[in-house]
Amino acid sequence: MKTNVMKFMYVVFCMFICTMVSAQNSEKPTGNWEFSASDAPYGYQEGTCFFKAKNGKLTATVKVSGRELKIDDIKAQDNTDIYKCQFYLDGASVELSFKFSDNKITNGLANAEGMSIPVTFKKIVSETSKSGKKK
Repeated sequence: MKTNVMKFMYVVFCMFICTMVSAQNSEKPTGNWEFSASDAPYGYQEGTCFFKAKNGKLTATVKVSGRELKIDDIKAQDNTDIYKCQFYLDGASVELSFKFSDNKITNGLANAEGMSIPVTFKKIVSETSKSGKKK
């Protein structure tokens, strides 16, 4: 009887740990972000990006240079907090990678037509989320 109770406790403990690890790894960048890339060609140096996680898939809508671009497939590298995606902007293939941890996006890098362009992201905090009520 004592061994059955110990086995049961062990299983419950393992399930708890697995749930905690899974919850930590499922954190994804979401919401509105501003980005800037000072080394990018004129007109593409800043914009906004809205990340959305749905059904375990990360997507984004990017607004840059008066255009809106949809990115349907942003993937995390195996068991890391590094994200990568590829998209076309005005006919040029762009590969973007960034790190997401502690609710911050860092180490942004866009590779396009032989150029490596650092990209910085800043979370857009709405007035509603700052004060708890809409102004």
